[in-house]
Amino acid sequence: MEPKQSSPSTTSAEHGVIEEPPILPPEIVRQIFSNLKGRFRTLDLLACSLTCTTWFHEAFPLLGDDLQWIHCSVFDDDGETITRFAELITESHRLRLPHCDQITQLNISVAYLVNRPLSMQEDGKFCDTSAKAYRDIIRRAPNLRTLYIFTRWPRNSFLSTRDWDRCYDGTKNQILLFFESIMPLCNSITGLVFFCESGFDTFISHVIESVADRLEFLKTRHLTFNDATKRALCLCHSMRDVDIRNTKYRDVTPVLHCWQYLEKFCIYDSFSHLDIAEADRLAIELGTYCPNLVEVVFQQCNDDVQMSSQAMCYLLGRCPNLTHLGATSNQLDDRFLRALANGQPHLERLILPKCIGIIGHLVKEDAPAWGWWPELRQLVLVECESVLPEFVERLVRECSKLKTVALPSTLEQICGKLLVQLGFRLEHCDEDFEFCYVTDPWWFDMMWQRVETDNVAI
Repeated sequence: MEPKQSSPSTTSAEHGVIEEPPILPPEIVRQIFSNLKGRFRTLDLLACSLTCTTWFHEAFPLLGDDLQWIHCSVFDDDGETITRFAELITESHRLRLPHCDQITQLNISVAYLVNRPLSMQEDGKFCDTSAKAYRDIIRRAPNLRTLYIFTRWPRNSFLSTRDWDRCYDGTKNQILLFFESIMPLCNSITGLVFFCESGFDTFISHVIESVADRLEFLKTRHLTFNDATKRALCLCHSMRDVDIRNTKYRDVTPVLHCWQYLEKFCIYDSFSHLDIAEADRLAIELGTYCPNLVEVVFQQCNDDVQMSSQAMCYLLGRCPNLTHLGATSNQLDDRFLRALANGQPHLERLILPKCIGIIGHLVKEDAPAWGWWPELRQLVLVECESVLPEFVERLVRECSKLKTVALPSTLEQICGKLLVQLGFRLEHCDEDFEFCYVTDPWWFDMMWQRVETDNVAI
């Protein structure tokens, strides 16, 4: 069934019959919809697309992928957004329109599941309306693949951080029951994302276990890998892509032996102080059990010792198909660099900020049989103060696909002239410059980028 057709009509009035304005032509409707702005733009477009056939054909193309992100505003903690979204999706489903098929990910916020208390003496109550809205959406989204789960409470100016959990103690069991009720409906879920801003994460192991047999993608922020979570993760034998931030290395290492099909592994630990044995254990476990890796990124926020060249060489030897490698470690040296050159011909991104042990003496040696990383497109050597300018110059000359380069300040002037001659220009980092895993944004904001003219690099 389609939305009702647009048609002229008349309405009775006390003094006669008043004709409604003529129907707007499609191009005018399109222009009006294109000018919709604000945080509720997507919901408004969705509502407009349910009005009539003409409006559907003009509004639906403007939605694009925005249906995925309607309901994750951190400023809307009262659940009105998710409730309205569920009502509109339900109507779309009744009309047999394609909106439901477009939903591939859903954001579930604990803040929506709890009514905000209005005083210190009041407890937050479970919100049945929001819970029903989430269930209605999940039931009507056959292509749902990823759940984004935010474990944060609604915040109030009169509540300190330590008061949040106390105010919501009474709702925790209901939230557990909510997740137990929706997970059997998530038959197509292959990805989970957890943003943990509160101490309440006891339901997470159940969520993971519910989809363990098909889970391929996991992304976490501030998630504690407690014993229950580790046991659940050990059931995820199909895992392909893992992105973990603000979790200790030592808590992740014990589950790696279960992820033999892992292809991408990124970890950022901003809290713990590592010793070299702990860091090496992580690299060695990855090399031993995850030979299919194509992307590996290790980041440590502070200047602690990270994995040694010996451990990284072991990883490189066991995983010969890397395309993206990033690490911050003052222990990496030319032994690591030599193993990288001789064993990783497919490398596209090499991101090594703060690797002060790397010098690049191998520049004086013969290049590997396949040349110096013929696929390399991105090179980051920020704060690698010991690296030789000759090493950088040889790479930028021989790596013809190199698009972006970030150098230590000591080499900016020395290598800058050559980079300009080869068609590079010093610019602000753009969205394609993938340094976010292995450096903090304040480290640097400028990089050399190859200038392109008519889509052809100079």
